[in-house]
Formats: sequence, C-alpha cells, structure tokens
Amino acid sequence: MPLLSIHQSKGDTIASEIMQRLDKECEDAFDKLDPKAGRNWVKFVTEGKATGKMSVSYWANPGGTICGYVAWETIPGVGRRVNLLFLDNAHQTTSDLRSLLEDLGETDKTDGPVFAIFPDGMPGFYKERQALIFGPAGFVHFDRVTMVFPKDKRVPAATELTGWEFRHPLPEDETEIIDLACRAYCNYEEQLVWPMVNLEQDQAAWVNYIRDEETVVREACFVLVAGEKIRGHVTVIRGPDGPYIANIMVDPSWQGKGIGKALLIRALRVLRADGAEEDVQLFYIRQNVPAGVLYRSVGFVQAPRRPTIWGGSWLKKETIDKVLKSSTNAKYR
Repeated sequence: MPLLSIHQSKGDTIASEIMQRLDKECEDAFDKLDPKAGRNWVKFVTEGKATGKMSVSYWANPGGTICGYVAWETIPGVGRRVNLLFLDNAHQTTSDLRSLLEDLGETDKTDGPVFAIFPDGMPGFYKERQALIFGPAGFVHFDRVTMVFPKDKRVPAATELTGWEFRHPLPEDETEIIDLACRAYCNYEEQLVWPMVNLEQDQAAWVNYIRDEETVVREACFVLVAGEKIRGHVTVIRGPDGPYIANIMVDPSWQGKGIGKALLIRALRVLRADGAEEDVQLFYIRQNVPAGVLYRSVGFVQAPRRPTIWGGSWLKKETIDKVLKSSTNAKYR
C-alpha cells in the first residue's frame, strides 16, 4: 500500500477552496518558470480538465493536506500520457515527487502504464533532480535542442543532383506525403508525445493541419521529387517569434544524399528573398545525432539554454518499445 494516495476530485472529497488555491499556485509557478509557455501550458491543461479530455487527481500527504496534483490523458490501447505534475512549494522534494509518481502508478491500472511526462520543466524540479526519480522508474529523457539560423548569417550554396525536382506541395501529394512521413518516423521514439500515438493517424492529422493552417509559410514549403516519387518534404511555419522549420523529413532509403540539406537551404532562401533579416528556428531531439550534424552543416547554431517547460520529455521505455512495435509502425519498416 503506497504511503501517500491520490484523491479524485469528485464530490466532497476535496474542499473547492483548497483546489482553487493549488490551481492558482500551480499557475503562478509555471508562469515564473516560463512566462510565455508556462501560462499557455497551464491553460491547455485547465481546458482539458474542464472539457473532460484530461483527468486531474489531487495528491495528499498522510495528514490529508492537499499539496499537489497530476493531469493526464488516456490513450486507448496504450496508457496514460501525463501532461502535468505539480507539488506546492512545501512539498517540492524528490521524495514527494517519487511518492506522487508511485501513487499514480497504483491508480486506475486499467488505463495502462504511465508513459510520458511532458513538459520537462516542473517548478522546483529541473532535469537533474527529475532524473533521480524517473531514471530508476524506467523513463528515458529526450532533450529538445533549439537551433537558430542567425539573421545576419548568409545562406550557403546547396549541392543539388541531376534529376531532383523541387516544387511546392500540391493537394494531390497528401497521400504520398503521409506515406513518406510514416516511413521517416516509424522508428522515432519521441512520437509518444504526438496526439494519438498512432503513426498513420498522427501524420494524416499533421497534413490536414498544414493544409488549412494560416501560419504556414507556403512559399517556403517544398517537396523534393526524384525517380517520380517524393523523397523529402520541409514545412515552415511563422510563429510568434518568427519563422521556424516545423517539419523536415527524408525518405529513409534516400538519406545521405544531401536531400535534407538542400530542402533546408531552399526554405532559407525563400525566407531571405525579400531581404528579411530575422532568425529562423527549429528544434530536434539530442539523441538524433545525424539531425544535429545536418543543421550545423547548414549554419544553425544552438540557442542559449534557459529553464523552460519545452526543454524535453520523459518517456517510459517499456511503452516506447510497445508503440514502436505496433502494427502502424512495423508495416513501414
């Protein structure tokens, strides 16, 4: 029997004023950790709680004092994706976080295992402290590295082979782009933070998003066609901090030929076509070493690190293996 227990926020189990106090403390703590993203992340969790898309359980110490909570989504056939863990200031200790995590594992076992802790930055718990709890519990850390192509840097020349055709994506390309994405990402471990944890559904949802999303910089989006098939694809989106490379993928059987570099340079040239001087951002997972080599070869540099809730994610190793071996992944290998 666990030392501490999770109490569902139903009926009169928890006084509403205590819940409101904890909600406010959580919001303030994330706002201080990352003023822009923190506020948006807590809003996302709060809306998920209000609409029933996210479960929230409040955590109490042995004396019954409510001092933290956990919010998660249930992914059918896979398990629970934890979106937020929070302990109040008096209980931000590694022992309390370990107890909260253990209690979550004992709650609602029909939901399956806890498999993702996202975001990485929790108030009071940076990666090193989290590692003391999540590492022994079977979690793997995926560190997001933010890269910047500086506004004063010249776009390099690209080597483009004979037979390569660059053009903007067409509506009739969508099926082929989805297939390309599935083959490119079938071994991508961090796909567990994607919406549905179903490779085909997630990639179809992404293509549907970029078809209609107004922030997509369409003139900077390209596919590369070779041998009458799409071998690479790059998507650029304009965010609140300027343009960023939202997606770049290359046919696994065509990697190593310079396709990714050529696509990146094409996109950068468009973004600089009118003499615009602004940084271009992207991020990648540090474990993806070839991606880091590619981005640096084009001229991207690592952005200064700072505490941020977007720093990375913890994924449960046993569930990574389960998802990667699923039928929607295995069929694309």
